[in-house]
Amino acid sequence: MTNSATFAYFDFDGTLTKCDTLMPFLNFLVGDLHYYYKILKISPVMAGYIFGVVRNDVAKQYTLKNFVNGMSIEELYEYGDQFCHRVIPKLLRQSAMSKLRWHQSKGHRCILVSASLDVYLEPWAKQHNFDDLLCTRLAISNDGKVNGKLDGNNCYGTEKLKRINDHNYSLGPNTYAYGDSKGDHPLLTRVENGFLLRRGNFVRM
Repeated sequence: MTNSATFAYFDFDGTLTKCDTLMPFLNFLVGDLHYYYKILKISPVMAGYIFGVVRNDVAKQYTLKNFVNGMSIEELYEYGDQFCHRVIPKLLRQSAMSKLRWHQSKGHRCILVSASLDVYLEPWAKQHNFDDLLCTRLAISNDGKVNGKLDGNNCYGTEKLKRINDHNYSLGPNTYAYGDSKGDHPLLTRVENGFLLRRGNFVRM
């Protein structure tokens, strides 16, 4: 991949959207009654994550195990496609979507780099004409089912940089990145033009 092109990297949760999307997806997947029951069940681990005792990837896999264990990947992609079209449009941050459209109008290569799941990001990224998607993926067993484990690392923090490097995408001149949290800092500080969302506005780092 040539590095002469202009690249724009976008985080998803909290950047292109106004909130996290994993928990809304899981709610969509199982319905309100089962959702709140399962949330109560996993609350000790979630509390550990909030207070920095449990790692991000550990909390995510524990949560996923309680929601998707035993489901087929085909079924999850069907729900993901529905979530993409029925729920995500209500969660989008229009100022960030305008940034995406500007980069696309200039012919820049736009890459979605996210810790969110492949099952709903793949149809969404395709719908919005991203050039590539680098994200967290669910591990799939030989019989096509999932148990909540991840295929590789959670695409968070320095893992985002690793994914970009693995694809030989540019991190040098003529590069942009947009994020909203500490998990985006490694990428935002590596590109030429890194923008962090603060109080609804993207501020150059």
